[in-house]
Parts: sequence; C-alpha cells; structure tokens
Amino acid sequence: MNRIFNYWCAHSDGAYRQLLIIGDIALYDQRHDIEKRLPDGFAATTVSIPEDISYESFLTTLMLFLKQGGISYDAVYFRPKCSFDKEQYKKLLDNLIALLPDTMLILGSCGSEADKTVCAVSEELDAAYGDVDTMLSLLTTVPKRKEEKAMLEDGEAIGWIKYETRSFEKMRPRVLLIGDSIIWGGHEFTANALVDRADVNTFVTSFGVNGTRLSDIVENLCSMDSAGYDAVYFNNGLHSHGQTPEEYAENYRKTVTYLMKCFPNAKWILGFSTPVSDNPKSGDRHETPITEKQRADNSEKNTLAKQYNEKVRVIAKELSLPYFDAYSLMADKDEWKIDSYHYNEQGKRLFGEAVASKILSEMALKAEDNRR
Repeated sequence: MNRIFNYWCAHSDGAYRQLLIIGDIALYDQRHDIEKRLPDGFAATTVSIPEDISYESFLTTLMLFLKQGGISYDAVYFRPKCSFDKEQYKKLLDNLIALLPDTMLILGSCGSEADKTVCAVSEELDAAYGDVDTMLSLLTTVPKRKEEKAMLEDGEAIGWIKYETRSFEKMRPRVLLIGDSIIWGGHEFTANALVDRADVNTFVTSFGVNGTRLSDIVENLCSMDSAGYDAVYFNNGLHSHGQTPEEYAENYRKTVTYLMKCFPNAKWILGFSTPVSDNPKSGDRHETPITEKQRADNSEKNTLAKQYNEKVRVIAKELSLPYFDAYSLMADKDEWKIDSYHYNEQGKRLFGEAVASKILSEMALKAEDNRR
C-alpha cells in the first residue's frame, strides 16, 4: 500500500503568529480554505500523515516535521485519523506538549468512533476540543506576543514536501526519486514502468540546494526505511533560482556528495531541469495563459535553467555519475504544458517513462560492473 506524507508551510508578510495543523489527508486538502479564514496575523503550516501508519512511524514522522525549525507555533490543531488506543494517543500529545510547551493545543473531532477517545483525553489534559470552526474561533483568543515580529527566522522553512512510500517486494531492487513537482507529476508513470523490475519511493519538495534542509529531510525520512536503495534519481534546479550558476554549482555539489554518503550503495543519476515556457505561441494552449511580462521573466528563467543544467553536466563528469538530459527531452513539448512549468498527462507520461528507462539502463550497467 502506498503512503503519502505532506508538509505545507504558508506565509505572508503580515503574519507574526503561526498555526500548526496535524491531520489526515482530508484536513490537509482543506488547508487553503482554512488559510483564508485565519484571524489577522496568522499563517499556517499543515502536515498530513497517513491513516494506516504505525504508532512508531507516526511519532518519528511527526518529530521530523516539527524539526523543520525557524517557526514558533502559537497554536496546534491536532486531528490525525489513526486507529491509536487512548494510551498511544495521549503519549503522542505528551511528546507534542513537551516540544511546544507554550502553545495552545486544540484537539480535533472528525466524526468517528475515535472522537470518544479524543474528547476524554482533552478533558484529562484540559485542552480545547472541536471541529475546524471551533478551532478558528479559539485562535482569536490566542494572546498576542509582546513583540509582533515575523514568525519565520529561517526563510528556507517556507515550502512544501511530498513523500510517498510504497510496499516493497524483498527481492526487487529499490529506487528513490528526489526532485520537484515535475518529478511528482511523472512519478506514477515511472513507478508503473518499473513495476515488474523495481519498487519506487518518491520525495519531492520546493526546497532548493541553497541550504541544508533538503539534505536533512531526505536523510531523516529515508532513515525510517532501513533497507536502502539500489538507485537514486536526483533533480533540483527549478526551485534553486535566485542563485548565480556558480553558487548553484557549489551548493548542488555539496548536496549531492552529502546524500551520496547517505546512500553509498545506490547507483546515482543526476537529472537536468525541464524547460520553462518562453514560446510566444504557447500561451493560449495553457490552462494559465502566459502574459507578455511572464514570458519575458520565463525567458530569463529558462536561460538560467540551461546554465544550471550545464553545471550539473560538469558535476556529473567530476563525480563519474550518469546524467539524464530531461531538458532536451521536453524542449519541443511546450504544447503539452498546462502552465509555465508543468505538463499535462501526455507530458507526464513521456517524462516519467523516460526516467524509468534511464534508471533501468543504469541499473543494468551497475549489475554488469558488479559481475566483473
């Protein structure tokens, strides 16, 4: 069974108080509506954890997301939809309270049998209890800080994460995809193309290579799964814009060499970034039409993407790693874009299956080398 973990940190310039929402995927899917209804001065970080996860994995994952750092939480809305008994549920909350001692705790109801346990624990802990409307009302009672300064001390904390784990067959090779929303768009096609040959986990994020967070999260998330990987496909460029090509190359090299030590037995493949739309004939075909100003901005971003890719080519040669030229693959597929960056089903399929083909060929070469 596949499990998807989500992390979403929203931020606005006027926000100086932060709400942490921990729940199931249904609550996560409400995050944008909840964000619109927050009291003035509030922003929200939302985490979803799968319903069928074990207690130990829940606690480990929760601790990992709370370690994102740079955020001081004023309130927590806790509504996981998991089949924990009262003792386990209370132990989770004890850990949460210990980590966030000065934070208002609101326990959420989701209309199930588990609500009886939640209600009982809320009385024991003297914690608030209720649905989303109740939670939003209670936020208005959260005391203002003495200094209404920005809640984020570390701008790198702003972003999103998706991590999909799959059930694995013990005898099959294992593959980890690390990348961005382009990787996420095609990852199901990659996994399906490898279904009889390898099993695939996917980690995607908006974090770039210009900090330590990407490396830290990958290392910690994947340490939960001790079996290791036979191949790792790594792509990171579109979310690293803002760096010069030279800065990008230095940070990219640091990130890859660090992660290679975390997965020393894997065959590594470095992926190029895909193009950013700057085609004057493409705007009408997109779900989100591209304005002339956006097209000019996109042209600059596309130039940077090509410069970044050239740096990846050089680094791949330095480290004796193969690379995959996803830019050339998608360069003439602008009609398959739904916006400046993302692709429709045709584009996702082409990209995902091409990545799978590259992984298979490199794993075959690795196996051949091992036999020599």
